[in-house]
Amino acid sequence: MARAARRVLAWEGARRVRVELTLLDAPEMRRLNRRATGRRRLTDVIAFALPQPDGTLVGDVYLCPAVAARWGRGGAPNGARGAGPGKRVQEELVRL
Repeated sequence: MARAARRVLAWEGARRVRVELTLLDAPEMRRLNRRATGRRRLTDVIAFALPQPDGTLVGDVYLCPAVAARWGRGGAPNGARGAGPGKRVQEELVRL
């Protein structure tokens, strides 16, 4: 996942950026979603961008593998369509 994040940042031309990736279990992600957005449901990804005074950007990305596994099986949260059966959780986490 770190390699995928570096590739996306390079493709975007992002310089002076630090990104933290954190994996959370379902209860932790639900709590973070409630604190951050006021929504009481589970979500797959939450991201925060924090511009710094020196012009750098710090990003925090929180991923929930349990939800990614659902997406990978085609049972996406909130009734959305998933990536299809047989998709590996790791691939889904990178996609998120």
